[in-house]
Amino acid sequence: MAKRQSIYTGPILILGANQLIETIAFGIPYSYFPLYAVSLGSSIALIGLFTSMFMMMSMLLSPFLGTYSDRFGRKRLIIIGLVGDVILGAVTGLVPSWEWLLLVRLLNGAMTAAAMVPAEALLIDLSSPDRVGEAVGFVMACGMVGRNIGPLFGGVLQWFAVSIGFSLLDSYRIPYFVDAGFAAISVGLIAFGIKERRVT
Repeated sequence: MAKRQSIYTGPILILGANQLIETIAFGIPYSYFPLYAVSLGSSIALIGLFTSMFMMMSMLLSPFLGTYSDRFGRKRLIIIGLVGDVILGAVTGLVPSWEWLLLVRLLNGAMTAAAMVPAEALLIDLSSPDRVGEAVGFVMACGMVGRNIGPLFGGVLQWFAVSIGFSLLDSYRIPYFVDAGFAAISVGLIAFGIKERRVT
């Protein structure tokens, strides 16, 4: 019996690394985001709205973005979404008020969907038909690791910023620039490490 070729090479590893990086970046603000929103003038009652708006935008756009990726290509849409994450990640660290923060979260939900939905479809496209489940499981595991590391990493960043003399508000802002940097790394990985099969 011929030895099965490992899936842990090339594009699948890159998609796993992208998932790890993106979920770390996504989880960075979890440990202090409510404090950031309140420091910008939000009430406690509105905190849930920030998460809801982000997820609602992702939910509403996901079917449309999936269709778009079928027609015009996965890689192109992933890169657009990741570049949007770079820009909006940095802007999140600069917003002057909670109203602006809410608007940026809304837009960021759209960009995250643009990056994640076609990435899942691309994973299936690039996997061997008899190894799709294994490849999906690997990428999901990368995402789970990222979601668990992200909040810890964000909390450490915020604590370090305070400890070296930044104000409390600025310490909430700084990790978002790290978030943007992570998204920029993902742009490079996808742009130069993935060759997309032509969508028919």
